[in-house]
Amino acid sequence: MSVIYVQILETKGSAPRDAGTVMEVRTERTDGTIGGGALEHQAIATARTLMREKRDTLTQTIPLGPGLGQCCGGSVRLLFTRQPRIAEPDPSFRIDGPSPDSPVPLWLWGAGHVGRAVVDAAPARSFDVVWVDDARERFPRKSRIM
Repeated sequence: MSVIYVQILETKGSAPRDAGTVMEVRTERTDGTIGGGALEHQAIATARTLMREKRDTLTQTIPLGPGLGQCCGGSVRLLFTRQPRIAEPDPSFRIDGPSPDSPVPLWLWGAGHVGRAVVDAAPARSFDVVWVDDARERFPRKSRIM
């Protein structure tokens, strides 16, 4: 079974995960995450290309801006290798059946467009939301949780 490990070697500026983060890519699945979105989709495609071409290693620096369709603004340097690394589990977790009787804790950092979208998508009264941002003006004027 073929596997490529994708490790974040370095980040500059804003990036979705820290240096040292590892994702394991196989032909039929992935384990772990380097941050999702277009970066992760591109990394998976690159890893699978390396598998098909029977290549062992590659290092890439990827800007996380408009060219990739991401708004982080920083960059990451990725190592693609067959040398085993420990893939970290996805930092998110699955919640089965949140209900108003037992709200699930949900901590959000940042009241930007992503934070607001998460709050808007969360079923009312299913989550005990703690929403953190250092600028009060970033929060929407009308929020069902404030």
